[in-house]
Amino acid sequence: MKIKINDKELSIAEGSTVGDAIREQQIPSEGIAIALNGAVVRKADHDSTVLKDGDTLLIIKAFYGG
Repeated sequence: MKIKINDKELSIAEGSTVGDAIREQQIPSEGIAIALNGAVVRKADHDSTVLKDGDTLLIIKAFYGG
C-alpha cells in the first residue's frame, strides 16, 4: 500500500503500523512527534496504530538552540 511520510510517497506492507513505518525508514523514535492525517499519535501508540492506504504521516524532529 502507499503512504506518505513528510510528503514522500512510500510503499509499505499491508497491516503496517506507525512504528513499522518509522523503523523501515530508519527514523529514530526518540525526540520526534508524529501526526497521522493531522492527528498526533502518542509514542505509546506507535506500534498499535495500523496504517491504511493513502495515510499521511508528518514527522517533526525536536531541536533546540539559541
